[in-house]
Amino acid sequence: MKKWAKGLSALAVGASLVLIAAFLWRSREDLRGVDWLAMLPALGLSLLLYGVSLGAQGWVWIGTVSKLTGIAWNAWDVAAYFQTHLVRRLPGAPWYMASRAILYEARGPDGPASAVAASLFEWIGTFSTAAVWAAGGRWGWGWGLVLVFVLVALASSFPRLSRSSHFPKRLARLGRLSPGRVVCALTVYMLVWVLATFILQLLIRALAPQAGLAWGSLASAWALSAAVSMLTFFAPAGLGVRELTLVAQLAPSTGLAVGTLVALLVRLVFTVGDLFYFGLVSLVRHMIQESPG
Repeated sequence: MKKWAKGLSALAVGASLVLIAAFLWRSREDLRGVDWLAMLPALGLSLLLYGVSLGAQGWVWIGTVSKLTGIAWNAWDVAAYFQTHLVRRLPGAPWYMASRAILYEARGPDGPASAVAASLFEWIGTFSTAAVWAAGGRWGWGWGLVLVFVLVALASSFPRLSRSSHFPKRLARLGRLSPGRVVCALTVYMLVWVLATFILQLLIRALAPQAGLAWGSLASAWALSAAVSMLTFFAPAGLGVRELTLVAQLAPSTGLAVGTLVALLVRLVFTVGDLFYFGLVSLVRHMIQESPG
């Protein structure tokens, strides 16, 4: 990779670390009141579930970009995904898409465009499946099922739609994906929201076991807050937007204080998880010394 590209990538990761420190400092009073010893089992299991979720999303994205470039993926791709996901978590969508395009210059002329197309596909997949969970909780799971059938129908006709003159040119290369691959990706994204809901449930039960929130309501609340934050492209992973939306939905059942603390702890788990798994993957890659070629 070019020196300026490496510098830009390092700058983005550095900005992530600064924003993490700022977030923790700003939330220090709320976090200080937590009985961390009693929270350890819930936090540990949440971190593990987040790792499974992150790995599933990485499997979809790496497979997508490999299909678009026509180059078999290796450990370099895995490290690139976790590095750019860390950038996605904090500086925001423009940063992580740009950093992926820069990194994938190493994959040849098709690399940058393929990385951006795969990232847009990832955004569409996570947003549309979030809409399914949010709609199911708000309007009834019958409507959620209807949206699932709509997504499957669109996935089945995706290659044909991508050849339409009205289809965005930046996404046209996604027509190389088979309907089966698109449906598989959407299925993974649907399950990712399930894992996220379990994390939310674990933290709520640890802080307020008396709160009577059904699992379906939690799934809908989490998906809605995430979908709203995804619409704020330039915010650091919807920093503040996701938390406010989540607190507004949790507070009637958990109380404002517990709802706020749960939202902060979810952010903390995801942030620490991004750093931990990025570091773990970087260490493994350093040990096996895979090159991008």
